This record gives sequence, structure tokens and C-alpha cells, in this order.
Amino acid sequence: MPCGFELGLVAPKVGLVAASAAGPVAVAGLAVGMTWAVGRAADALIERQQRVLAANFRIERAADRYQAVRRWAERARAEFGSGIDLPSELPRRSAGADLARADTLADDLLARTAAAEQTLHAQLGAARARRIVARVRAAIADGAVTSRTDPGPDPALGSPGPGRQRMTELAELGESLHRILSRLDAGASDVAVRQLEQWAEQALRAPSPATARRLLDDLRHSVDKANQEVAARRARLDTLAAPLRERVGPAVTVMHARLAAAADDPRPDWPGLTAAIDAALADARAAADHVQTATTRTYTAWSVRESLQQLGYTAEQGFDDRLAGDGTAHLTRPDWQDLAVRVVQRPGDPHTPRRQDLHLDLVAPRDSEPDFGPAVRDQWQTSVAALTPALQERGFDVRVDDRGADSGPHVHPVDGQAYPFDRADRSRRDRRHQPRLRERRP
Repeated sequence: MPCGFELGLVAPKVGLVAASAAGPVAVAGLAVGMTWAVGRAADALIERQQRVLAANFRIERAADRYQAVRRWAERARAEFGSGIDLPSELPRRSAGADLARADTLADDLLARTAAAEQTLHAQLGAARARRIVARVRAAIADGAVTSRTDPGPDPALGSPGPGRQRMTELAELGESLHRILSRLDAGASDVAVRQLEQWAEQALRAPSPATARRLLDDLRHSVDKANQEVAARRARLDTLAAPLRERVGPAVTVMHARLAAAADDPRPDWPGLTAAIDAALADARAAADHVQTATTRTYTAWSVRESLQQLGYTAEQGFDDRLAGDGTAHLTRPDWQDLAVRVVQRPGDPHTPRRQDLHLDLVAPRDSEPDFGPAVRDQWQTSVAALTPALQERGFDVRVDDRGADSGPHVHPVDGQAYPFDRADRSRRDRRHQPRLRERRP
């Protein structure tokens, strides 16, 4: 554009932060309660924001685990009754941007979760062992399980004899079974639990104490294997969730809920979860890019306005929103009449997201005759020369693409209704161009 002033800008990395949390990274004022962080300050701000997201991610995942323990306890209570304690309701808490508080909350949640899980495992192990021992005891009483020394049932279980010995052995084995089943993770699948209980009952029905103990040793290894499967499932879910820790947005929130539900599924849909996470990450990245683009455009508009205002210009109402949104805004000077600077902001190189192209030219209402003499021309060209270092001070990499035509700057006529500033008095303009009649002295 031969009649304008073209700038190629690469905006600095920009962050927007509440003033109360800005601390030393705030380098430029924006509005009441808000500040910009630019360049290295933005790097520090973004790093801190990522740490805050990661800290709150840790809190949310600890809360999810606690809620999972509570769900397991509710199911166990429905099966075994009041012998299972129900963990208390857990209010959702957030540390905001307080990293120290976030660590404290996460540690507290993890400790409460570990305690609730340990209690549940012990109570579940005791309840399952009691149920299995009761079934075997009933089988002994009914004669379905023979004594160890007598081929038939003991007619008087309450008196000394083979039946009483069997009951004593059963009580001892029941204690061992309790300890083994208390090690079983509450997240084990129903199929695994039923299989383990079946093997446990077979161990207690064994024809000799030695055989029973050997089978209980085998059961202990089976419990360990079941726990390893649960741990592997959780580790895989944690690995899937890891890329989400520094992302926010509705899709990410939905994905966290889906992963929390998968913790109770013995056979999660791994391909489906992986695809859903990829989609959630793509949405989150697109949203973050949109926010960064909008932030960059807004900071560019703010910087242009601040720079030109420091050079004596007055911006139209809503300059920042207009330039960042529609891409066009205007400024003028108090000593100018019917003359303004039009600033047009366009995206630059698509491969350089922070690249912005600015075009500045002079405009005047079509029906006006603005005063654009040498003084105004020099004033404008001096401003143009001062704008580059002013923007550089605000972190921009500035490239001057065009300083105008060789003949100097021109004024572009625009529709009068599109001119955003008050017009000069019409009658005064008309009188200025009428010839003056000199009064003759008598």
C-alpha cells in the first residue's frame, strides 16, 4: 500500500493475569485488577499457571480416588451390612493459584484416601473370611465335609472329638484367610473376587491342615496377582491422563470423569479411551490457541494505543476491542481537525502465530478539506518514526515494510458516517474557504 505505513510485528509471548496474583511478572497495566505479563515475565507466568494446573490436577485425581473408595464401600456395605464403614462425604476443594495450599490439600486427600482404603480392605477381608468360614462350618455340621480322622460326621460337635478338632483348625485357618483376603485391593473385579473366594473355600475344605495351608499360600499368590492387575490398570489410566494435567476445558473435564469411571471397569475400552483423550487434547489445544491468539491481538491493540497516546494521540472509544476484534480502529490528535490515523491489524504468517501485520494511514471525511500542510505532515512522520522503538519497548519484534510513497503520506477519503470523531464546525470550514473582503477606509 503506497500511501500507508506498514509494520510487520512479531508479538512477544503474552500472558494475562489478575493483578493480585501477578507479583513480579506484571510489566504492563491493562485495566482495573488486570495486568499483562510479557516476554520472560510471560514465560514465568505461563510456567506458574502450568504448575497451578498440575497441582489442582493432583487434587482432583486424589479426590477421584477417594470417591472410588467410597463407591466400593457402598457396594460392600450393601453386600455385608454394617460391618463395613462408609467413608465420610468429601467436599470438593480447590486451592486456586496457591501452590502451597494445593500441595497441602493433595497430601491431605491422599492420606485420607489411604486410611479409608486400608480400613475398607481390612473390613472386607474380615467379612469375606467370616462368610467363607461360616459356609465351611455349616458343611462340617451337615456332614458334607468329613473330619480329618473319622470317615463320617461327628455326631456331637460340641464335645471333644474329631469334629471339635476340625472346628479348632477351621478357626485358625480362618484367621489366616482373614489376613490374606485383607490384602485384596477393593478395586478387584467381581469375577476375580468370586474366583478367590471359591479357592479360599476349597482350601478350608482340604482333608489336612498341611494341604489347607499350602492352598492358602497359593491363594496369597493369587491375591497378589489380582492386586497387580488392578495396579497395572490404574497405572495405564494414569499414563493416559497425564497429558491432561496442564489442560483445561469442557472436553478435558468430561475426559477426567470418563477415566474415573474406567477405574471401576475390569476391562476398560483402551482404544476408545485413547481416541477420546486424543480428541479432548485436540479440543484443548485449539481452545488454548484461540485464547493465545485473542490475547496476542488484544495486547497488540493495547500496545499500539498506549504507544500512540504517549505520542499525543487520542484513541476512539473502544479502540482496543475494535482493533483486536474487527481489525480496524482510529486515533486523532487534539490539534487535528477532520483528520485521523486508521490502524488496520491483520494476521501475519500463519506459521508464526504471534506475527501481526499493521497498516497505518491517514483518513478524512469525504466532504472535508483537512489541514494537511507541512507541519501536520512532519508531525505524522515524526510519530511514525517514534512508533517503532515504542513498540519495541513493549516486547515486539518490529519490521518496517513500507514508509509510504516517495511523495510522502496521503489522506484517504472515507464516508463521513464512518469517521469516529467529532467533526469540525461546518460553518467555520465554509468560512475558511470564502474570500475575505477588506473594508475600505474612508
